[in-house]
Amino acid sequence: MHARNTDWTRPQQKTTKIRSTSTTVPTSPFNAATEPSTATASSSSMPSSPVKSTSAPNTGSEARVEVWNDSVIEGAKQLGKFAIALKNNQAAESEMERRKNAVDSFLDYLELQARPSAEEKAALERSFTLYSRDAKEEFRNAIPEPLRARVLAIRGQLQEDDEVTVPDSNIEAAEDASNPPPPTTTALVSTQQQGRRPSALINSSLGVSNVRLPPSDHPIWGQTGIMHGFVHVRGQRDSIRFNPELRSQQRSAKVFGHNNLTPGDWWPLQIVSVFNGAHGHNIQGICGTAEAGAWSIVCSGRSTYSELDRDEGDTLYYSADGSVSNTNPLAVTVVSNSTKALQKSLQTRRAVRVLRSAGNGKGHYYAPSVGIRYDGLYTVVEQAQVLNEKGGLYYRFRLQRIEGQESLDDIKARSPSREQIAQERRIKEWY
Repeated sequence: MHARNTDWTRPQQKTTKIRSTSTTVPTSPFNAATEPSTATASSSSMPSSPVKSTSAPNTGSEARVEVWNDSVIEGAKQLGKFAIALKNNQAAESEMERRKNAVDSFLDYLELQARPSAEEKAALERSFTLYSRDAKEEFRNAIPEPLRARVLAIRGQLQEDDEVTVPDSNIEAAEDASNPPPPTTTALVSTQQQGRRPSALINSSLGVSNVRLPPSDHPIWGQTGIMHGFVHVRGQRDSIRFNPELRSQQRSAKVFGHNNLTPGDWWPLQIVSVFNGAHGHNIQGICGTAEAGAWSIVCSGRSTYSELDRDEGDTLYYSADGSVSNTNPLAVTVVSNSTKALQKSLQTRRAVRVLRSAGNGKGHYYAPSVGIRYDGLYTVVEQAQVLNEKGGLYYRFRLQRIEGQESLDDIKARSPSREQIAQERRIKEWY
């Protein structure tokens, strides 16, 4: 038998997904406002904070970090296999350490970035049962309590989440930011295939990539850059991942009000607005709960709902989940948690942060030319029942911008700046 390193001290945080995004937020939606945060919007200077590094074989002196780079289903398998290995207690300590690190990386991915489908949730549930407090005694005794608590917190949140619909993307890289590339079968991404130096060492059997961290002074990906908080994973398809080593700098979006942001703050991708606490989801457009209400929404000119939404600047008409697909003229057939969040905000009249992402021109005059921008606080003032093009009934909410904020015309004129637009174009130059 071998002694195990059972240090499972990662922060116990949860993921929330709700109309069309996924990320880390504290368990309580009401205590986040008092928590210290060092993440800032890209329109202001970033804090100077050292980046913790990990070493990897044959990487010289470059700092690296391990990130999950495989499918959710493969991660679910690894999670289940690790529980069985802990129960059996027969594998070598070095092998258990490798598996522990892989599970750590996968749980980071679930908490920070993943948006599981129904099929993936079913695969996860099969593994989650092994970590349940109702599991067989040999599993209960073998699995460290911090690990069990972390897994069950993720399980509970996934059970509350809505199904993800069509993404509200900002630029082409947005899908890459949340979707893992196809599983890699090579041990090392070939420079001959890629035509450039590899940034990720792939452990194909465990689904983890050892990724090179960006230089701290990099103008785009460094500590003061617009992509601070993220790493580039190079493989069969380039992707963007949250840097788990900087998770303490990520600001919770589960806060009512400005959340230390200023109208006009801008980010190149919705996922970056998540890191800075403007919104709570990488893809979905509504962040909130039926109990608390909506903290933020994204008005996107490229979403499935863009034809139903109407943006008049200070007045915004925003359609609920299922608005496009319903064909029943007599009833709203989908009332998701996201919709219930807006209904709760209508009752409470608590302010909702509104973000606009790049649109297609017509009907989206106030949208930024690129990226996503925070445009201030609005109040949900009305819910109406409207018919879509298919004759189906849906809920449409009217939001009114709160007076006393910088005008949208002034914000649109200055944000994004020419410099920010130029930086956004350089994201895919990587580092």
